[in-house]
Order: sequence, then structure tokens, then C-alpha cells
Amino acid sequence: MPVQRVVDEAVDKLGKIDILAIHAGFLRRTDALDFTGEDWNVALDTNLMSVLFPRQAAGTCKVRRFGPTGAHGRRINTAPVPRFRGSVRVPGYTASKPGTAGLTRLLATNGRGRA
Repeated sequence: MPVQRVVDEAVDKLGKIDILAIHAGFLRRTDALDFTGEDWNVALDTNLMSVLFPRQAAGTCKVRRFGPTGAHGRRINTAPVPRFRGSVRVPGYTASKPGTAGLTRLLATNGRGRA
């Protein structure tokens, strides 16, 4: 089910979204030399898209309801310590999780009042 549809249904049923908590990740333990392109794509898609697209969808609903600068609700992204220091045998996870921190900062500043 597309993310926007899930968010729209939640808003239809609940009236608004007060808190959007994002806690998703793909982790495959394998040596970097054995990590496949498919594993890489799944890790980056899951770990980065799970931050961006729900925030976009919730931001779209928020703008429709409160206007482009209406302040309402909180967005929370979580990630474990390997996001900051790396970890053993999880190349896609180690590469993509710093991207979640970057997207979170981007959305917090660039998308103020929107995402």
C-alpha cells in the first residue's frame, strides 16, 4: 500500500497525525566482499525511503490542514548506535544509516513547517 494512502486513511479516521514515529531498517550480516547488489539496493531503499516518504506524506496532509507554515505534530526518526560508528559485517546498513541522519536534519531545517 502506498505510504500516502496509509497516511491519508489515518488522517481520515483520526483527524490528524500528532506523532509520526519512524523505526525501520534492513540489516543483512555478510562480509563486504560477499554483499550483493540486490542486498545493497534493499538496504538503501528500506533505510532511506522509510525516512523520506512517510515524512513527505504526513507533511502533505499537514500542509493541506494547517497551511505551509502551520506548526503541528512531531516527527521522530530512530536508529541504533551503528548509524554513527559503523558495525561489523553489515555494509548496506552501515552505509545507509548515516543517510537517515542527514535526511532527518534536512527535513528538520529545509522542510520546516512542511515535513
